[in-house]
This record gives sequence, structure tokens and C-alpha cells, in this order.
Amino acid sequence: MTLIFSEIMFNPNSPEDDWEWVELTNLGDTIVDLSGYVLDDINSVAHTVANIASGSIAPGQSAVLYNADDVTATEFTAAWGSGINLIAVTNWNDLQLNNTGDTVGLWDSFSSYDGDHENHVDAVISVTYPGTFDDGFGSIYVTDLANPNQFSLSQDQAMPRSRGIAYTSVTTGSNAGDNNGRDVGSPGSTLPPSLTIADRSINEGNAGTQDLTFTVTRSNDTRGSATVDFAIADGSARAGQDYTANSGTLTFNPGDKTKTITVNVIGDTTAELDETLTITLSNAFGDTVITTATATGTIQNDDAGVVITPIHEIQGSGAASPLTGQTVTIEGIVTGDFQAGSGGNGNLAGFYVQEEDADHDGNAATSEGIFVDDGSSPGVDVGVGDRVQITGVVDEFAKLTKITNVTSVTVQSSGNALPAIVDLDLPTASIVTNTDGDYIADLEAFEGMRVRFPDTLSVTELFQLDRYGEIQLAHGGGLTQFTQTNTPSVAGYDAHLQTIAKRRILLDDGQTHQNPDPILYPDGRLDPSDSLRRGDTIANLTGIVHFGRASGGNGDETYRIMPTVTPTFNAVNPRSVTPSAVGGTLKVASFNLQNYFTTLNSRGADTASELSRQTQKLVTALSRMNADVVGLVELENNYTAGTNSAIAHWWTNLTRSWAREPMPM
Repeated sequence: MTLIFSEIMFNPNSPEDDWEWVELTNLGDTIVDLSGYVLDDINSVAHTVANIASGSIAPGQSAVLYNADDVTATEFTAAWGSGINLIAVTNWNDLQLNNTGDTVGLWDSFSSYDGDHENHVDAVISVTYPGTFDDGFGSIYVTDLANPNQFSLSQDQAMPRSRGIAYTSVTTGSNAGDNNGRDVGSPGSTLPPSLTIADRSINEGNAGTQDLTFTVTRSNDTRGSATVDFAIADGSARAGQDYTANSGTLTFNPGDKTKTITVNVIGDTTAELDETLTITLSNAFGDTVITTATATGTIQNDDAGVVITPIHEIQGSGAASPLTGQTVTIEGIVTGDFQAGSGGNGNLAGFYVQEEDADHDGNAATSEGIFVDDGSSPGVDVGVGDRVQITGVVDEFAKLTKITNVTSVTVQSSGNALPAIVDLDLPTASIVTNTDGDYIADLEAFEGMRVRFPDTLSVTELFQLDRYGEIQLAHGGGLTQFTQTNTPSVAGYDAHLQTIAKRRILLDDGQTHQNPDPILYPDGRLDPSDSLRRGDTIANLTGIVHFGRASGGNGDETYRIMPTVTPTFNAVNPRSVTPSAVGGTLKVASFNLQNYFTTLNSRGADTASELSRQTQKLVTALSRMNADVVGLVELENNYTAGTNSAIAHWWTNLTRSWAREPMPM
């Protein structure tokens, strides 16, 4: 049941119970017919028939159930004014509301009521009201319709502000008498006035402006005045380009039920996606509530031709594209050429496209760049600065938004200025967790865009340089283990990992194969004449933000920079030519043989020639170390193979070398 007891007059300033009444409010969305219902309180006197002959309450409206034994509808209207939904209740004298508090119930039929009127078991609704509010003049009303058991006393000669309507009572004349106009509550008041606004759409048009009109509707009680502010915000439509910005205040005079807001939509002949804007209502005055605060306006495309989807709409403001799986056509400027077999870096089997500055949406949460995966044999060779039109399918590959299944690449012009570069500062404001559960810097809003790190970054890890061509960089110098400066703590360590994640970025080499030759860093070809060490620095790192792992789905899943400007490293941590003197006469060393396995095609060499080459290099290095004791790492444990074992093979070749190299001293 959607009815509630919203107001009760249990002790009017009048003889006996003549002017008692209760108000019912219908909170539902269907009409409630009270014909044949029973109204009663808990007492020892039972009715003998249903005491409501007829009457109904519309959705969102209320009705006053009054004492039809002693007061006529004409008298009640004369005392309280017209416009009240009055429902007569007979046998009210058997009801007699108790001034010290009582329980009132409503039954939907006499058969439901008969026999249970004293405990309200079968009542449709019931309420226990307190007598503590009694002052002999005012009614008590529900202060919150969502909590119908909380009452407050209405002020004599004044309306409760929650209702907002002042009824004019008759204080003189033949009908003044017992009522005296002093039981000032709100008989028959409706729900608080509410405002709603509905979605609208319109065809864009080819020129001039079209009126996109929104209707704001005031429901329930409309007898008072009300105002409400409105404002318009961009969705995919942009003010000044797709529509004229507008804001203001609507004023409802007494009796007004609707007001309109008109948005001027700017027509054009460009084929494009449907665009949206949002209208928001706020700051309602006049005891009015806003039930529906926002509405979406849709500007429908009515132009023939290729529909261009802005890249920021493909990227969206979340982690994944809202258009995944859809075929789209984009236009923009090539900012990074990583097509297989072409471009300065090559071998990503694709390129990056970014919206021109004039086409940005101004939303910091949406990226303006995207990767175009046109495969290992691209049909069209693009170059940085080309303005291109591309048709393909939006895909989320391992959380990277890209265009794949490319069916068309058209170079419209070349030599265009690149979109303005975005400067990124580390540490980032936020972090996210990758699928490995590791914290990483949150750069989703820049995925596919050309960026620059103006601050100096330090090399912190080179472990994957030779295998994947990647380097870990960090802002603020080298990274330390948590326990180097802290006592062990689970929470502290977790906070430490989050802090580190905000400082780090991975520099990729823009290639997808393992064990690159040459290794591009630090200067295009890593060789014995140069080196790259932890602590070395780089400034103004410039490239495209990419997300994923290294080649073949290996390595760390993180945001990485695909360079568009060759990085320049500063060697600030040179290797000492000789180790520092430590005293003593015994030289002890540790040496990693990098999987020295005589069992071919297992973990080490695949062929005999590879094993011979590996052996020659390692023996030469170990001999020149001139150590007295050496601990070997990654040596195959196949001692039972005798002279064919790794240790025997190693020893044989090492002793042969000593015939040519100075013996260890």
C-alpha cells in the first residue's frame, strides 16, 4: 500500500470531536479508491459497517477524511477553503481520537476489519501518533514523507514549511463557530511541488540554428511560486561549435505547471556522430524539490557522407573504450611512425594518430591519441605529420585501446604541424593496479598521446635492456628497498610501493622482438666503447604513451614510452677503472655463466657452434679476472655425464686457456 497518514487533527479547539480529521497521502503511481474502506482507532467500540462510502486519491495527491456525522463538506470548505479533496467518514463518534496519543488504522473492507479492529492485524496501514504535541489548536504532520512515523506540531495560524501553502480559514460568519480558523494545518495539501526535466533530441540542420526545447514540469501542488536555476554542459557536443551556451533561472508563478528551456543548435553539413549535451537543474526555491535534475539533449546527424568519430570518444574517460567492437572512421595527425619495416624505430606494426588541437574535447580524462594496428605488411606507408583518415574496428587488446582490422588508410596531406605536446610530471597524482597485482602510475588519460617529461629522470633498472630493449626510469633519483630506511611493516611497505609506482616510467625501444640487435640504448648501438648504468640520467624524454607488455606478451604490464625523439643519456655514475683497494692477498670472485649447458637445445646453447662461442667468451673473461677463487652460477648440474658434463667441459677449456693466459696468482 502506498498510502500514509500524513497529518492528524486529534484535538481541535472546538466542541468534542466535531472537527477532528486525518489526512492521507498517496505516494504511489496509481489511483487509490477508498470506497468500502474502514477508518478506526484502537478502542472497545467496533463499527458495524464500512464507514467510507466513496472517495479516491490520485497519485501524488492527498485527501482529508473528516467527521461527516457532525460537519458537512460545505462547512469544512467554508472553514478551510476550496480545492481540498474531502472524503466523508461516518460513525466518527465511535472513532473519537485520543488526545494523549492513539493508533489509527485503515482497512480495505469491512470483512478485513471485523474482529481485528482492536489490534489492527489486518489493517492496510496504521500509525501511532504521540499526544505530546497537543496544544489544542494545531494539527501534527509528517515531517518526512519517507519516514511516516515522525510527526511535528503545525504552528497556529501558520503553515508547516514542508507544505508551503497557506490556507485561508474563515474566522467570521455562520461557519466560523467551533472551528474558528485556528486549527491551522494543511488539510488536503498535495505532496511538495516537484520539478522534472525530460530528454530531447533534434536534427542538426545544415545551416543557421535549430531550437532544441526542453520542458521543465512542475507536479503536485502548483499554487505557490517557485524558481529553479539551469545550466548546460558539453557532452560530445561542444558549446560555440555545436550549440550556443545558455544558463539562467526559470520562474513559476502560481498555477504555472511547465516552463521551457531553448538551446540553439548550430547546423552544418559535416557528417558526424550524434552529439549530446546535458542540462542540469539546481537551486530550487519555493518549497520545491527537484525530482529529475538532468536531461540529455541529442543533436542528431542529418548529413550524408563518412561519419568521423573523434578519438576522445573512442578512448572514453574509463579504462576501456565504450565503442569496443564498433567500426569507426577517424581523422588526425600521425605523431609516431612504428610501422613494421619503416619509420625511424619500426616494428610495432602500427602507428599513432592524434586529434588536431582544434578538435580536442577539453576533457582531461579522455585521451586524444590512439594506436593504429595495421599489421606487419601495411598497405599504406605513413609518416609523422601526415593527416590521415582511417577506418577500422575499435579493440581492447590487453587493456590497450587501438584500431585494428584496418580496411582503409588515406593520407590526406603531409608535413602538418603536430598537435601540441603534453608535459607530464612525475610523480603522478594516482596509481592503478595491473593484472599482475602490481601498482603502476595511472596514465590512462594520455594513452596514445605524444608527451614529454620535462624533469630529469634517473635510470633505476637495466635488467631487461638486452632482452626487450627497455629501461626503468624514475623521478627523484634512485629507488631504495623499503627496509633500507624503515623497519619491516606490511602497511608501510604497501605505501612504499605506491609511492614508487607514482615515480616510475618505462622507456621502450619501440620494437617488438626479443634480444634486439643492435641494442638501441644508450646511443643507438650498445657496444664495449659505451655503457649505461644505474644512476645515469635523461632529460626531456619525449614519446608516445603506450600500454602493454614487452615482446610476445612478456615482461612488465605497464605504461611505457615509445620514443619519438632519440633519448640522450648523461653518464653521471661512471664505472671505476679498478676496484678500490681492500687489502689482503686472496682474490675471490663470483661469475654468472648465463646458462652454461652442454645438453644442447635445453636452457643454454642450441648448437655445438653456439656452445663453442659461449665457452670461448666465458673462458676469456674468467681468465682475465685473475681470481684465486671463483663461484660459478648457472652451470648445468650434469656431473654424472663424466667427461661430457658441463663442469668437465668447462674445466678442460679453462685449463687450455691457461696455456695462453697468465696463470692465476
